[in-house]
Amino acid sequence: MNSSINVHRFSFEDLKSSGFWTLDEVNVTVGDNRTYTFKDTKIGAPLQFSYHCSQGVTFVGEDSKLNITSQFQVLYFILQFIGGGTR
Repeated sequence: MNSSINVHRFSFEDLKSSGFWTLDEVNVTVGDNRTYTFKDTKIGAPLQFSYHCSQGVTFVGEDSKLNITSQFQVLYFILQFIGGGTR
């Protein structure tokens, strides 16, 4: 059964000392409004670069599994505001 999927939050860790970012957590809401959390995704890339996989990505959670069969891409960026703050 295919449900509509809404990825509503990505959690990143910025490893500036090593020059990489990592995707720490993905929260996904499906058509039945249930939210699933996937941690320890083992996805990352050098700062200023995106992660792309054309063959598919699988996230495994405690009680769920999300299989993206093709074309998954994540771009990490920092919003920098006038006055020096980041968000």
